[in-house]
Amino acid sequence: MKKTVLFSILLSVFFLNSIAQTKEELVGTWTVTKVSLAPNAPKEFKEGYDKMVKGMQHSTMEFEQDGKCKIAILELMAKEAGASLNGKTSWVYNEIDKSIIVSEGSGKSKDTLMKMYVKKEGKKYMFIGDETYLVFDVKKNKK
Repeated sequence: MKKTVLFSILLSVFFLNSIAQTKEELVGTWTVTKVSLAPNAPKEFKEGYDKMVKGMQHSTMEFEQDGKCKIAILELMAKEAGASLNGKTSWVYNEIDKSIIVSEGSGKSKDTLMKMYVKKEGKKYMFIGDETYLVFDVKKNKK
């Protein structure tokens, strides 16, 4: 009896997670409403956190159905480095681990610029930076 109940609970959780966060849900423009630092962030990230957050608040992330994307944060970083992304960024969504990989270029010369995990709690979405320790609360813009 206990095994049946446990199996039912696990199956329900898996099913709920599997229907959430599809690529189609992510297509559109998202606005960052809040930026926070993950609790496990190293000390060096905490020291420069306030400076980083100012440029990210209210920035946008646009994911198109055809795989193209425009991430204001990445464009700003490229501009500060004296470079340009020239609108040549693309995104791929992995439904298994709920991650978005943003790349620049094409074919074999594609460079990964950012990886984020998508977390959905009710109607609230968060994009969690893989190596940046930043958590972006985001809201999808209405068309």
